[in-house]
Amino acid sequence: MVGTKMLQVLEERNFPVTELIPVASEKSVGKQITFKGKQYKVVSVEDAIKQRPDIAIFSAGGSTSLAQAPLFAAAGTTVIDNSSAWRMDPTKKLVVPEVNAHVLTADDKIIANPNCSTIQLVVALKPLHDKYKIKRVVVSTYQSVTGTGVKAVEQLFNERKGIDGPKAYPYTIDMNAIAQCDVFTDNDYTKEEMKLVNEPKKIMGDDSIRITATAVRVPVVGGPYEIVNVLDKDNLHHIFEKYNPTQVYLLAAILSAVGEQKPKVAWDLNMTGLLHILDFAVEFKVEKVFWPSSIAVFGPHSPQQQTPQYCVMDPNTVYGFSKLAGERWCEYYFTKYGLDVRSLRYPGLIGWRANPGGGTTDYAVHIFHQALKTGKYESFLSADTALPMMYMDDAIRATITLMNAPADEVTIRSAYNLAGISFTPAQLADEIKKHIPGFEITYADNDPRQAIADSWPKSIDDNYAQTDWGWKQEYDLAKMVEDMLVNLKDIV
Repeated sequence: MVGTKMLQVLEERNFPVTELIPVASEKSVGKQITFKGKQYKVVSVEDAIKQRPDIAIFSAGGSTSLAQAPLFAAAGTTVIDNSSAWRMDPTKKLVVPEVNAHVLTADDKIIANPNCSTIQLVVALKPLHDKYKIKRVVVSTYQSVTGTGVKAVEQLFNERKGIDGPKAYPYTIDMNAIAQCDVFTDNDYTKEEMKLVNEPKKIMGDDSIRITATAVRVPVVGGPYEIVNVLDKDNLHHIFEKYNPTQVYLLAAILSAVGEQKPKVAWDLNMTGLLHILDFAVEFKVEKVFWPSSIAVFGPHSPQQQTPQYCVMDPNTVYGFSKLAGERWCEYYFTKYGLDVRSLRYPGLIGWRANPGGGTTDYAVHIFHQALKTGKYESFLSADTALPMMYMDDAIRATITLMNAPADEVTIRSAYNLAGISFTPAQLADEIKKHIPGFEITYADNDPRQAIADSWPKSIDDNYAQTDWGWKQEYDLAKMVEDMLVNLKDIV
């Protein structure tokens, strides 16, 4: 896949090629490829060396490069290697032309090409380092499955179609992010992350720079993939202008417990971010927008049992009243501008793929981790605090079902009630004990999250969602607990 992309880039850039010599393993010799409208036959390594090309671009993996690059170099060919084989070899140059092309000489016959993420990083860092001397860098990369290869792409597409097949990853990649690119090393960083730690130092000629890196595999093929702050209005506008999206899912938010610690920051992110998206969705004629609301819109005077779609709403947290205000804005943009906005009032969400995110219902995720790690858990909510919850698989399915529903079936443009499983910490612990008999749970006193939980509904009536677009949950408490433990046991 990488070799194909290289040829595509050479063609797009109109790179001056007088003769192309495609090379591959013996099993591919004789096959034909197309370059600039002309057919070329694939030849063996031995035949290619005999032709003494000026440049050889390698993208066949480290072991192949270690064995064959010196053979081309000995024939006078300049090798540009895309693998990791020579990058940290002290006798070879690691080069990004915009940064350190000056280190090359005519005697350099094997030139190492850095990791793709390193290339982007050092182009940005070098001028800053020249002027200010960078001391520390914290970098995160989000990489498509294409980087793993064809098998990973097939796994992603198979999972989206519900088909069992060969797997490149030990975990589900569809609708997921896996914080592991390549294998882990002894220091608990992956090889991909260590490339980002070591390669920039060599390229910029400074071993004193302290770098920490996180590399995450995400369920996209190729790209594009952008990181954007919803509060950065100019950059957000640029993203809309660049991609002209047909659908937008706005998931950025500060949740209940963290929101009470940073109320103004929470309001700004939850509300200003939404208004930016709504404005640009109107401007760029986006077909559909999804924005998640929450059961936090209800308050102390809302009915707590089977809370109906329409009732008193008097939330007493920043998260709650920012979500309530957001619902009103969504309905307003639908009525005023015809923007197809859709929303769900999620209950507490439980899933094994992500750690707790700072919400009042987080205990129902953390308890599984602690049960598997230590066999004990201290709940910050009391034993009899019932709250509506939902397994992540159900939440994702509900979201997709709503977004795929015909517009005339979506009768509520604020947010639909969405019911899940209502249970208490004690009931959840009892279900876990069926799988981990020695599990123990205790309860903390005076945690501020208890007051938030006490103001929320104990159960939800989602009849409108059932009637309008056919919503029906699949996971009950027993099925959810079993699935959580099965998936977490090899991770925790």
